[in-house]
Amino acid sequence: MLETIMDAIVGLDLPPDALLLAAIGAGVFIAIVSLTAALAPDPVSNRMRAIGRRPASALARGPAILRPAAADPSGLDKVFVPEDETERSAIRRQLERAGFRGPNVVRNFFLLRFLVGVALPAALLVVFFSRGVLDLPAPLSEVVMGISRNQALFAAVILLAAGFYGPQLWLRHRMAARQRRIEENFPNTLDLLQISLEAGMGLDPAIDRVAREMAPVAPEISEELLTLQSEIMAGRDRESALFAMAQRLGIDDAMAVANVIVQSQQYGSSVSEALMTYSEEMRIERELRAQEKANRLPVQMSGVIAGLMLPVLLLITLGPVAIRVIRVFGEL
Repeated sequence: MLETIMDAIVGLDLPPDALLLAAIGAGVFIAIVSLTAALAPDPVSNRMRAIGRRPASALARGPAILRPAAADPSGLDKVFVPEDETERSAIRRQLERAGFRGPNVVRNFFLLRFLVGVALPAALLVVFFSRGVLDLPAPLSEVVMGISRNQALFAAVILLAAGFYGPQLWLRHRMAARQRRIEENFPNTLDLLQISLEAGMGLDPAIDRVAREMAPVAPEISEELLTLQSEIMAGRDRESALFAMAQRLGIDDAMAVANVIVQSQQYGSSVSEALMTYSEEMRIERELRAQEKANRLPVQMSGVIAGLMLPVLLLITLGPVAIRVIRVFGEL
């Protein structure tokens, strides 16, 4: 089949520029079809709306607790979605820790990376090889006319790499920023939860109350706590829901708190006392981390100061000697 297609292309006797433009057009067509398929409505959500179990507005506003089956990509999804389930699971975990959820979030991420990595170099090559045909603006036309073929191909390779690796770097930056905000507000959340339990509230009402109180200050933690309550109300056992929330938060303190709550319920001990004990240990650990950072500051400052002052000292001490040596050898 491939040999037949190649023979047909060779028989057309087209110039290389025309073949390149045809390949770019085919790639853009595949990208548009894939984007249309990715943005199509979810059939599960449509069915739930049809049978009236939950209104469409609630599906749009509420936390996404539906998890699709980990099926292998099929159809056009195989073009940009990896078939390795481990890689897809790792990307899904990173997206959840960055705050992105949904039944098609992994596919949409790989589709975005594919479109950005293909659209940018394709647009550059189309503009470059069509510079004598398209009516470009004067500044852009001058720039394009001054670019050689090798420079255009090199720029396309750079844009291709930026398109494929840029979304991944952005995702890691967003995930790190979200985890930093969670770490800053997690001790206050734990204190509010412990106070609510001491006031006589149950664990579920306490979590719901803390989630609503922390919404203006820490919306990320509030969203995770509300998602935890939604999963428990949907029938998921508390232990797995707590550990899933800790995985989504992505910090060690959240996993430790989940272990504390689960073990307290398993052994029948007081959750409030366990949280109080862990809260004190967490405060001590935070103080030790702050002291460690403070103790590292003199060493870091001395390195910076030495790096900035050493060239100046060398210039002051060796500069006159170098000038004299140059003058002596210049007179010979």
